[in-house]
Amino acid sequence: MGIKKIISRKNAGRIKNYSAKGDVELKKVNLYYGENGRGKTTLCAILRSLLDGEPDHLIGRTTLGTGGIPSIQIQTDTGQIHFRDLTWTETLPNIVIFDHDFISENVFDGNIVGTEQRKNLYKIIIGKEGVLIAEQYEDVKKQATEMTKNISALSNSISVHLPKGITLQYFQTYQSNPHIDELIETANRELTAGKESSTIAVHRAFSAIQLPEIPNDIELILAKNLDGLSAEVEAKVKAHIAKHDMGKSGQGWISKGLEYNPEKECPYCGQDTTSNDLIQTYRTLFGNEYAELKEEITQKGKSFSAAFGPEAVIPILSSIEENKNTDLFWKRYCTYESPPVIDVEAIKPLFIEVSEQVLQILRLKVQNPLEALSLSEDCKGAIKKYSDFFPVIHDYNETVAQINSQIQQRKESSGKANIEALENNLARFSILKKRFEEPFSTQCAELKQLQNKKNEIENDKEILKEKLDKYGEETIEKYQYSINNYLDLFNAGFQIGEVKQNYVGGVNANFQIRINDTLVKLGDGKTAKNQPSFSNTLSSGDKSTLALAFFLAQLEHDPKKANKIAILDDPFNSQDSFRKNQTAIQIAKLSKQCEQVIVLSHDANFLKQVQEKIHGETLRAFHLTPIGTDNTYIDEMDLDKFLKSGLHKMIDTLQMYSTDTNSVKAEDVVQKIRPLMEGYCRNRCMTRFTDTHMLGEMLSQIKTEGAKHPLFDIYEELDEINDYSCKFHHPQGTRQSPVINTTELLGYVRRTLRLVGAS
Repeated sequence: MGIKKIISRKNAGRIKNYSAKGDVELKKVNLYYGENGRGKTTLCAILRSLLDGEPDHLIGRTTLGTGGIPSIQIQTDTGQIHFRDLTWTETLPNIVIFDHDFISENVFDGNIVGTEQRKNLYKIIIGKEGVLIAEQYEDVKKQATEMTKNISALSNSISVHLPKGITLQYFQTYQSNPHIDELIETANRELTAGKESSTIAVHRAFSAIQLPEIPNDIELILAKNLDGLSAEVEAKVKAHIAKHDMGKSGQGWISKGLEYNPEKECPYCGQDTTSNDLIQTYRTLFGNEYAELKEEITQKGKSFSAAFGPEAVIPILSSIEENKNTDLFWKRYCTYESPPVIDVEAIKPLFIEVSEQVLQILRLKVQNPLEALSLSEDCKGAIKKYSDFFPVIHDYNETVAQINSQIQQRKESSGKANIEALENNLARFSILKKRFEEPFSTQCAELKQLQNKKNEIENDKEILKEKLDKYGEETIEKYQYSINNYLDLFNAGFQIGEVKQNYVGGVNANFQIRINDTLVKLGDGKTAKNQPSFSNTLSSGDKSTLALAFFLAQLEHDPKKANKIAILDDPFNSQDSFRKNQTAIQIAKLSKQCEQVIVLSHDANFLKQVQEKIHGETLRAFHLTPIGTDNTYIDEMDLDKFLKSGLHKMIDTLQMYSTDTNSVKAEDVVQKIRPLMEGYCRNRCMTRFTDTHMLGEMLSQIKTEGAKHPLFDIYEELDEINDYSCKFHHPQGTRQSPVINTTELLGYVRRTLRLVGAS
C-alpha cells in the first residue's frame, strides 16, 4: 500500500494548518526539500506514527501556541487514513524509516552504542521469524525471573522462621516423625536442665526405702531352755506352780521373789524359811543362767519393739512422701518411669500387726523362760504378710537406684550444658513439628509447585536459546556480510566484525569495529578516553555511514522489501562528496526494489543527484515552503529551476552576514535581498508567477487577489522589505544609491531569512 497524498495536516510541528492544493500527489520516488526547521522531522514523525500507531510521536510535536491537537488526513492507494482524537483509523506497517530516531534507537545514541541500541539492532538483523523466537525467549526468561522472584519471596517468608542448622531444603523435604513430640519434650527438658544447673546440682536424689528385717532367731529364743537342770528340780517347781494355780506367770513371780532373800523368812508371810528346801530348789532353778536367758528374751523384745514400734514406721513413710516430691522435681529434667506406687496406708497396719504378735509371744516367753514356745498361727500370718511386702520394696529400690543413676548423669551434664546449642536444638525440633501445620504445610507445597514450574520454564528457555543461537548464527553471518559490503561501497575504511548474539541485558547483537585488521570494542559511557572505542575511532561521517549501512542491509534481507515504503531523512549527514554520491546511488537502487521511496533533505544539490540517478520510475520533488515565520506549506518543486536561480547561494550570503557583518560586503548583501524574495515567491507559486515577474508585479497581484492568494498572509512583510531593498536596485548612473546603514541592513537581512524560512 503506497501513500498518494497528504491531504491535510493541522497543529503538527511547524505546519500549523496545511491543506493540499494543486497537484501534489506522490509518485514512486518523492524528494522533499526544506531548510532546517521547516518540518522535515515532523513529517518523519507523522510517518513513524502512521507506521506503529503510536500517538506519542505526534503529541510531542503539537504546534506550540495553538492549544489544539494534531489532525492529519492521508490518501493511500486504497482510501483515506485519518489521525484524530489521538488515534489513527488505520496504520501502514510496511513503512521503514531512516532518520535520527532510527539511528538513536538501533545503532548509536550520541557516541555510545548502548544496550537498547544493540537490542533493537538485533531485532533488525534476525527479522520477523527471529524476533518471534527472541520474544518467546524473552517472555520465558521474564517468566523465569518472575518465578525466581516469587520463589525467593516465598522462601524468605519460610526461612525467616527457621533456626540455625535448618536449611530451607531440609525443612521442605523433611518427612513427618511420629516421635517428634518426644524429641521436643526431651529437648525442652535438656534446655531447662541447662538453665537450672545450679538448682539441679544441690537437689537431693531419691531415697531407698529400708524395711526392718524380721529377726531370724526369734523361734530359737522361744524354743530355748536351760541345759543341765535336773528333771526332778524342774518337775518339782512346776508341780508347786500348778498346785497353787499360778499359771503362766508363776515362774516369773517366783523368780522375782528370790530378789527379796526368802531364805530367812518369807517376804510375803514372814515365816522362817531357813529349813525350807523348796527355796533352795528355786535358787537352783532361777539362778544366773535363768536370769541371762530371761534378759536375752527381754532385750530381743525391746529391739523388736524399737524396730517395729509406732515410731519406727514414721521415717519410712516420710521417705516415701519425700520421694514423691523428688519425682515431681526430676521429671522436669530426666526421662524415666516413676518408682512403683507404694500403698503407704498398708505399711503401718503391717508394722502394728507383726509387732503385736511377736511381742506378745516374747512376753509370754519372758514369763516362762524355761518353757519351749513356738510362733502362733496368727503371728506366722502377720510375719508372712509383712515379708510379702519386701518384693514391692525391692522393686521400688531397684527403680530408685536406676533413676538416681540418671540423676547423677544429669547433674554432671547440666553443669557443662551449652545453652545456645540446646536452644537451637529445641527450636529445630519445634519448627520441624510445625512443618506439617499451617501455614508451613501450604507454603511448602506451593514452593514445591513453583520450583517444579521454574524447572519446566528453565528447560523451555534452554530449548529456545539453542534454537535462537542456531537461527541467529546463520542470520547474523549473512547480515554482517551485507553491512560490510555497503561499507566497502561507501569507501568507509572500516568494517564490523565479531557480530554475535548476546544475552546480557536482554537478547541483543554485539559487534566490534575492524580498523586496519584490528578489532575495536564498542565500549560504553564508562570507557576511558584513552582507550580505543566506537566513540573515538569513528568520525561523525563514519558513524552516519555505518547507520545507513545497517538500514540498507535491513532492507536487503527483508523478504517483503517490494512492498515497503522506504523513507530517508537527510541520509548523507556529515558525509563527503563520494559518500553523498554513493548514497544517491543506493537510493536509486531502492526505487527499483521498494514500492515507494521518500527522501527528505535540506540539500537541494543532493536531491538533484538522486533525481539524476532515477531511471524508469515516476518522480516528483516537493518544497517545504515557509509561509511567514510560523507555518509551512508543501508545494511541488522544480529542482533545476531552484538550483539555477542560485537561491541557496543567496541564502548562504545572508546567513553569513547575519552571523558576522564583517564576513560579507554590505553592498553584496543588500543586492541579494530582493532577488531572493522574488525567487522565493516564484517557487511558492510556480503557476502564478513566471521568470519575468518582478517583485513589484508579484505584490500587485497578491494585493489584487487578496485572501485568495497563497502569499496573502505575508504580503505586508514582503511589501516592507521590498520598500527597503528597491532603493538599492536602480539602474547604474540613474540615481545615486543611499549610504547603507549596517544596523538597518542586519535587521532586514534577518527579517528576509525568517520570511523564506532560513533563519
